Amino acid sequence: MSSRYCLLSFLLLLLFLWTQSKNFFPYFSQARAVSNQVVSYNNSLPTVDKDRSLMFMQWGQFLDHDTDLSPDTPARSGFFEGVDCETSCAQTHPCFPLPIPANDSRIKNQSDCIPLFRSAPVCNLVTPLREQINVLTSFVDGSQVYGSDLALATKLRNTTNNLGLLAVNRNYTDNGRSFLPFSGNNGDVCTMTNTSARIPCFLAGRSPFCLSAPRLTFRHWVRRMDFSSVKQAHAPTVSISGNNVQKITYKDWLPLLLGSEMSHVLPPHIGYNDEEDPRISNAFTIAFRMGHTLVHPVVYRLGDGYRPHPTNPAVPLHQTFFSTWRIVKEGKLAHYDNVTCQLVGGVQRQ
Repeated sequence: MSSRYCLLSFLLLLLFLWTQSKNFFPYFSQARAVSNQVVSYNNSLPTVDKDRSLMFMQWGQFLDHDTDLSPDTPARSGFFEGVDCETSCAQTHPCFPLPIPANDSRIKNQSDCIPLFRSAPVCNLVTPLREQINVLTSFVDGSQVYGSDLALATKLRNTTNNLGLLAVNRNYTDNGRSFLPFSGNNGDVCTMTNTSARIPCFLAGRSPFCLSAPRLTFRHWVRRMDFSSVKQAHAPTVSISGNNVQKITYKDWLPLLLGSEMSHVLPPHIGYNDEEDPRISNAFTIAFRMGHTLVHPVVYRLGDGYRPHPTNPAVPLHQTFFSTWRIVKEGKLAHYDNVTCQLVGGVQRQ
């Protein structure tokens, strides 16, 4: 056991030294260089995927928000040196800045860096390997709608009666149809995207960051609308909703993702195994980020015949992050219809 510990410690030391200088360990490239290489493809190369709409991409993002979330370390300054992680390029815990490679297409100053913060670690005395914390349930259970802890789940419920309903927005409605409730923080990041509108972030089971773009907001909104109007007990409704998410994921979405490899990667279910470790692995959360390559850079709001909407033009994706004001102020229900048309009628690119 001690020899294994020493070997792991040595490997971790090598990795640490490599992060200080890319030349120490020449077999790996800098993270920024890898990202640049991945995204710098020729726009003429992708082909239209005739078997999948943009809803394929959106369900994957919705599913990801159901299974894993690793919180950042709360500190924003070095534990020992006291440097500001937002402005300094010093690599001291929890600061983990990304250096700028040569010939970067956007950032020309190589002495600059991209601020990055390490996620909060698990205290593990058995192994020196750093492990992350998953603050979600890791089960495909609809927690992005209903929450993964009691405090958030309670906030998401309508506690004024015993009908088992979900909470809805008290400030705005859409022709009688309810929006998601606000997060309750009037100074959050969503208010900064339009300082005149000052619309806060919506609140959902993975919130507020789960609602960073209108297309993802739409998925959360639809799931809530399915069950927020039925007068059933809360617990059975949560179970039904979670079962629906599982059915769509395993019967409809995964076969489109895995294709002919489906039976090899996920063999037929033969029964419940109470000895199986249900926790989600770090390797899977990293690999599942491949879904980010499927996100279209433009949010098209389509009208009749899946043609561009005459009054709600397309919006660059980066202008929709945390822009809840677009949903409340730009067309309301028409906006949802526009987004629905894009998700169903918009083609996925391979």
